Amino acid sequence: MRPCTGQPTPWHGRAAVLLVALAAGLTAPAARATEPPETAVRAAPAGSAIAYAPDGAPAHTPAPPLPQCFTAVHGSTAVADCQNPDPDTAHVALHIACRRWWDPATDTVPAAVGPAQTVTLTGRCWKEIRAVWTTVR
Repeated sequence: MRPCTGQPTPWHGRAAVLLVALAAGLTAPAARATEPPETAVRAAPAGSAIAYAPDGAPAHTPAPPLPQCFTAVHGSTAVADCQNPDPDTAHVALHIACRRWWDPATDTVPAAVGPAQTVTLTGRCWKEIRAVWTTVR
């Protein structure tokens, strides 16, 4: 790329930019001004909660937030505090992988977390803990 010298770009440089723009399907501003604007918005059926984007496709609705879990390890005991910001009930479980080969991994029974509630899940190994994680259903 050439440094900016304040001199006009040679005609072949402008032609290359135009060719690239045409190859990409872009149009010149004058041609774009003569096209009809995309203003048609599809109306949602009566009693429907579906929102539509300007192109007629259903608008993206964000997924509800999942429960947030914070884990801590204290020696051979693991603790998870999970808080649910969603208005629906969710189920969370604590999983613990133990470091020793003879120490079995443990999983808690999924606990129901209601709207705006917090639950504390605990589990332990006989000796050291290798990994702790939670799952949401």
